[in-house]
Amino acid sequence: MWWWVPVHQEARYAECAQGLLANDVVGRDETIDLGHLAQIAPAELLGAGLWQLFKGIESPYKSVLKLLLVEVYASEHPHVECLSLRFKQAVFANRLDLDELDPYMVVYRRIEEYLTARNEPERLELVRRALYLKVNRKLTGNTRTQSWQRSLLERLASEWHWDQRQLALLDSRSQWKVRQVSAERRALVNELNYSYRFLTQFARTEQTVSLINKRDLNVLGRRLYAAFERKADKVEFINPGIAPDLAEDTLTLVQSPNKKEPGQTQWGLYNGSLTALEWEHFAPIKRSRELLELLTWCHRNGVIDSSTRLALHPGTSDMSEFELFNLLGSLQQSIALPLSTVAEEPLLRAAIADHLMSDATCTFTILSGSVTAPPGEPADAFFSLSTTSMPDTTSPTTVYCPFRLEPSANMMKNCELALSTLSPRRAMPTTPRLNGTCENSCFRFGYFEPPVPLKFWPSPVCAMKPSITRWNGTLL
Repeated sequence: MWWWVPVHQEARYAECAQGLLANDVVGRDETIDLGHLAQIAPAELLGAGLWQLFKGIESPYKSVLKLLLVEVYASEHPHVECLSLRFKQAVFANRLDLDELDPYMVVYRRIEEYLTARNEPERLELVRRALYLKVNRKLTGNTRTQSWQRSLLERLASEWHWDQRQLALLDSRSQWKVRQVSAERRALVNELNYSYRFLTQFARTEQTVSLINKRDLNVLGRRLYAAFERKADKVEFINPGIAPDLAEDTLTLVQSPNKKEPGQTQWGLYNGSLTALEWEHFAPIKRSRELLELLTWCHRNGVIDSSTRLALHPGTSDMSEFELFNLLGSLQQSIALPLSTVAEEPLLRAAIADHLMSDATCTFTILSGSVTAPPGEPADAFFSLSTTSMPDTTSPTTVYCPFRLEPSANMMKNCELALSTLSPRRAMPTTPRLNGTCENSCFRFGYFEPPVPLKFWPSPVCAMKPSITRWNGTLL
């Protein structure tokens, strides 16, 4: 029925539709009446915007386009001229250019009008990049076939005054690395944050609430908070669908004095294989106070993979390449990627972690083949690289998950953990731990202490000091 009602009669849709049926212009059994689009409730706009914010966590380009369309509608409320009305008007007026009637083109043209009127060229340029990358038709290089999408993009690129250099940069997105992806992510996150603030203000102005139920709204808010909040020591994920692979061929790790904090050191990650005289003349990809934090960031974002070659300038840390590669291997084994999606129930609970992680209590136990070997087993030589802390008070109810291997005579004594020379301050006392914390003694995050032997469970495998006596697997 909607197609039978002229655009200028949309506000009188019910009356017009009833007249068409009464005058037998259209039969009742020949149409389906789904209603009109003369008005859109503010709660509908708010709900659609919040949903697109959630989708923007993993698919930012498509969400940016839809969020801006929601912004256009909200800015026009209550007199919203939705795209479907424009589409119908164009058909009625016999403006049947199929390129201009393409859904994404209709969306883009409406956003273009809005941002041009507001004189916001930077946001408009982001929209253009989002549209180009969403269509995913490269304009650089030779192609045997000329599709209609490519022809349309060529016309748009000319209209936008894009040169070959800019097109080549966008077409090489599959080869983007950390710097390009970080810059693009900042632009996308800024736009998503702007949309969030706009929707919040719109809700206050219209004194409305979303049709999304309270539970879903809480889940959405926590997912957004986790994805986009900037916080010290947070391991940020910088590649939400921007580039397929961030792995670098060659990187350099450098420990150097921290100029902002005299007496402290920091670690820097640099592109390429740089010598001790070269790295100071280059800007780092990322800096961090701790090597572990920097390596975790690299692993989480796929910057270092099995083919990456690393150059190391350890500074005062005494870190060797041997230890570095074992540390990376331990990270890769302990934090499997991709990470699983967090279920709704944990997001709705109070923010109290089951396993607490702090700068003072992160421990790694690494099998590395150093000279420290268990007696009689040179083939199983190992080296222990770990950091830990001893609390002010102990927690006698702390238990440890069983080691994945069966008890054996090769289990190591676990009464003390080795201290790393990388960060001696980690051995300082820290906050008392929680009771009932379940921990894994082989690779642990959280407040913990050397495990206490229990009669009802074999002693778990831990780090050990050189030449220390070992317990047998079964305690009597």
